[in-house]
Formats: sequence, structure tokens, C-alpha cells
Amino acid sequence: MKCDNAFGADIERVVPALLMPNDVNNLDEWNQLPIVPKQIDGVFDTPLNVGIYNYDEKDKSLIARFATLTAWRALHAMDKEQYPLSVKFLESDHGRKIDAATRSYLTSSRLVGSDSSKFTTAELYYLGPNQSV
Repeated sequence: MKCDNAFGADIERVVPALLMPNDVNNLDEWNQLPIVPKQIDGVFDTPLNVGIYNYDEKDKSLIARFATLTAWRALHAMDKEQYPLSVKFLESDHGRKIDAATRSYLTSSRLVGSDSSKFTTAELYYLGPNQSV
């Protein structure tokens, strides 16, 4: 994906300031971030408590695109390393459609294609030091 380099560089310049404070060793600065609690059911026997970033829609969209880009890069890295499930997925008809929809979403912030209604962006959760499982 040729746009990945430019898009990745742009997003990676902006997103860190949204996700973490300048002084990552200062707990008070972490507490200043707009993180709200969220409960996720169905992962473990008990609910998993995480945080989500509570920004305006523009920044939420940027974070969702960052999370999706990260997942997309990981999938393609595993494909390149010949991880069987990643290779099979990306070679399947469904995998090719999802890959195309992901590329569209990453480059234009909108979904196109027949599988767009089935596309779910990646989510990014905050799991603080006292929230670890």
C-alpha cells in the first residue's frame, strides 16, 4: 500500500499525543487524559474493565484509523512471515474484500465496496497499571 507510508507517518505524529501524556512517568498526567471506563463482556468469565478515549468525533476517528492501521499492518506482517491463518485469510475471497475495504477506510475515512456493511474498525482500549488482568 503506497499510501501506508505517508498515512502512517501522518497518523503516528498526531496520535501519540492523544494516547499518552508528555511525561509518561507522571501518573497525574495520565489522569488528565479523557479516559472513561468501559466494560467488555464475553472475553473472560467475568467482565473486563478497560478505558476508552473520550475525544470529539474527529479525534475518535483518528484513533480508530490508527488502531485499524496497526491491526492491518500486523495481519500483513504475519502474512509476509507465512503464518498459515493470515495467509489463508488474505487469500480468501472474504479476506480480499476486507483488505480492500480496510485500505479504502484508511486512505479516505470512508468505506466502499460490497462488504462495507460487514466492516468493523479496530478499537483501542486503555488498560492502566491497576487494571491489568
